[in-house]
Amino acid sequence: MFAQSDPAVIDATLRAAGFDGVEIAPATIACWLGADAADAAAHVGDSGIGRAMLDAIPAADRAAALHAVEAALAGYRTAAGIELGGAIWVTTARS
Repeated sequence: MFAQSDPAVIDATLRAAGFDGVEIAPATIACWLGADAADAAAHVGDSGIGRAMLDAIPAADRAAALHAVEAALAGYRTAAGIELGGAIWVTTARS
């Protein structure tokens, strides 16, 4: 986990930066990754941590790694495409 996953840390950080009236509320979201598993795997492989992870894999093994990601994502198919559940903190504050 990262520090911003803890509402107390978010609150303390914002207050230390001079904000008040900090309000933090949980929200769940659907993370749309692509129209199908292949599209979603390509998206994951071209984004942030996914790109960094692929770059750490020998070039000869990258296609197999993407295929494994595609297979893992196939079970998350919805009518809209591949979607994973997510959670965020909706945070507001006043300066």
